[in-house]
Amino acid sequence: MQVISSNRTRTSGKISAKSLVVISVVTLGLACAVLGVRWFVTPVVSVTRVTTGPVVQAFYATGTVQPRREYPIKSNTAGVVSKVLVDKGDSVQPGQLLAVVTDPELVFQQAKATAELEEKRQRINAQTSPVLIDFDQQISINQNRVDIAKREFDRLARLG
Repeated sequence: MQVISSNRTRTSGKISAKSLVVISVVTLGLACAVLGVRWFVTPVVSVTRVTTGPVVQAFYATGTVQPRREYPIKSNTAGVVSKVLVDKGDSVQPGQLLAVVTDPELVFQQAKATAELEEKRQRINAQTSPVLIDFDQQISINQNRVDIAKREFDRLARLG
């Protein structure tokens, strides 16, 4: 049997001074890194007491205001928005008119229906109805023809 010996020496669970120094330096470096990150990342906040008095300084800032909720607006008919009655950011109530949408086809149909209604109203009026005026003229013409025929009949009866 052969015995192989080694030049390595075993320590009995003790940490050498060199290892202790390395561990201390690494721990100190990590602590400095954490404190440095915390120092530069956290914002600086200054706290003051509230006082009552006139405002002597103005504060100007730019930003964007976001709505709490956005609601889509839909129309019951296709068309063109001809009038907007509210502005962006205005408070509105349920049922409030927001915009007017016009459809040229519907405007034409409404004008046509209005004209037809006016024509029918004129037709039922005895003084302005073209049909009744025409009937009155026909009656007058036929009455004149009857009168002429009666006179002619009377004249012929006297003669003969």
